[in-house]
Amino acid sequence: MENLVVVVLGLNENQLTDQVFRMVAHSGCHIVDARVNTTAKHVTMTLLIGGAWNTIARFETLIKKFEGHVLVERTQVRSAQPDNFPYSSYIVAPDIPNVLAKITHFLSEQQVTLYNLHIESYKAPITEAAMLGISLSFGFPAQPPHLVADFREHFIVFCDEHNFDVAMEPQKN
Repeated sequence: MENLVVVVLGLNENQLTDQVFRMVAHSGCHIVDARVNTTAKHVTMTLLIGGAWNTIARFETLIKKFEGHVLVERTQVRSAQPDNFPYSSYIVAPDIPNVLAKITHFLSEQQVTLYNLHIESYKAPITEAAMLGISLSFGFPAQPPHLVADFREHFIVFCDEHNFDVAMEPQKN
């Protein structure tokens, strides 16, 4: 089986997702993973499509006719990572410059593999302070010298030093 990563950017229209998913079905491929996000007036779609080499080629031909912005790349499915523990974290932080750069730098230094990142900005209910809600899922190395308790402590201290509130727990599904 072949795999294709497809990133689509288009205007926020109901027809966009319908059109792309119909192309996948018409080509004979199937969706392995899909993310659809609306941001301002635009929709972004990130798809992992699977199929036989001829169905993938058929999809590549069809998607060239799409009028939005499209990035297509053949890929391999990520191999299992049994040596990583999957964790989720939710961080509440002031919406100030460099917040995300600080967090991702810390995770990189800790050899953490970032799987998903979702950020929402909002105004705090009473004070109307600009805030960020940051949801993360990541893989933490499960081999010595890496200990979950040590990582958790370092992560909490890091967040406390930057005035971030954090919750971290193992992913259950």
